[in-house]
Amino acid sequence: MSKKVYVTDCEGPLTINDNAYEACSHFIRDGSKLYKILSSYDDYLVEVENREGYHVGGTLAYITPFFKAEDITNQDLIDYAKETLKTVNGVENSFFIAEEFIDSYIVSTSYGQYIRALCDKMDFPYENTYHTEVDLDSMPITDEEKVKVEEFRCKILECNLMQDYRNNLDSEELEREGDLLDDIFFNQFKNMSFAEDMFNINPVGGIEKEKALKDIIEKNDIDPKNVIYAGDSITDLEPLQYVKSHGGLAVAFNGNEYAINAAEVAIISEDAIPFTVILDLFYRIGKYYTMGFIDQYEFLPEGMYEGFRISHRFLDYFKEHFDGKEYPIIAKITDKNRDELADKSIEMRAKLRGKDIASIM
Repeated sequence: MSKKVYVTDCEGPLTINDNAYEACSHFIRDGSKLYKILSSYDDYLVEVENREGYHVGGTLAYITPFFKAEDITNQDLIDYAKETLKTVNGVENSFFIAEEFIDSYIVSTSYGQYIRALCDKMDFPYENTYHTEVDLDSMPITDEEKVKVEEFRCKILECNLMQDYRNNLDSEELEREGDLLDDIFFNQFKNMSFAEDMFNINPVGGIEKEKALKDIIEKNDIDPKNVIYAGDSITDLEPLQYVKSHGGLAVAFNGNEYAINAAEVAIISEDAIPFTVILDLFYRIGKYYTMGFIDQYEFLPEGMYEGFRISHRFLDYFKEHFDGKEYPIIAKITDKNRDELADKSIEMRAKLRGKDIASIM
C-alpha cells in the first residue's frame, strides 16, 4: 500500500471558530465590524487592486496594531483560544486516524496561539502544523502611536461599502475607501515602530498554504496523488487546486463557493464523520475505491452499510448519529451540481458557525 498523507485546514474542517474574528470582536471596540471590513479589504487587494506580491490572509497581520493599542499580549490570545475553542462534532474520529494510521498535518491561516490550543486539546503534534506566527509581546508601539491607531480605527469603521465591495465595484465611494485603507496600511503604518513586525507577519493562506503542502509532500517523499486535503474557504483555493490537479483527493468540507469551485468532492454535514469515512477509505484502499463509494452513496446513502469496506468503528458511529435522520451530503462536484452544492454548503456554514463567521470568505 502506497504511503498516504492527510492535510487539513483548521477552522471549518476541524473547528467552528474563526479565532481571529472572535478575538478581534472580544478585545477591540467595534472589533466585529473592524474585522469584517479588513477581511473584505484583504480580498479586495487580491481581486480588485491585484497588488503585486500580495496574497490572501493579510487580515491577521493588519489587526495586530489594534491588538497592541489595547495592550493585548500573547498570553491573552492563548487564554482566549483555550476558553473559546469549539471543535466540529465527531472530529475526534478524524484525529483518531491521524494519530494511529496516517501522517497528518494542519495547514492553517490561524494564529499559532489558537493552533496550540487545538493541539493540546486533541493531542495532535504541534510540530505537524503550519500556521501564522504572531508575537504581540515583541511588537513595539508608543503611546503616541496608540492614539493614531485609534484614530485610524474610527476612520476604518466609516468604510461602509468595503464589506460588500463586489456589489459596489463601480462606486467612486468604494474607490475612495480603498485609497483610504491603502494609505493607512501601506503609508501611515509603514512609518510606525511596529511596521517591521506587522509587515513581516506571513499569514499562511492561499499561496502560502500551497507552499506548506509542497513542503509536506517533499518531506514525506510521496506522490501528490497520495494526498487528501480538506479545506473550506478562499485561503484553501490554491492547495485544493493543487491536490486536485495532481490526482489527489481535494475535499471541500462545508465550504464556501471558493472551496466548492476548487475541490473535487463536497461534504456538507453537521458532523465530521462523513469526512472520516472518506479519509478511512482513502488511506486504507485508495482514491479509486473512495470515489466509487461516493458514486454509490450519492445514489443510495443507506447502501453504505452493506458492501463497502468501511471500518466498523466509523460505520457504527455513522449509524448512531444519522439513522432515521437526513443523511449528510457526500458528492462529486460537477458543473451540473456545483451551484446547488455551494448554496447548501454555505447554508450549513451559517448554521454551524453563525452568519457573521460564515460570511467571511
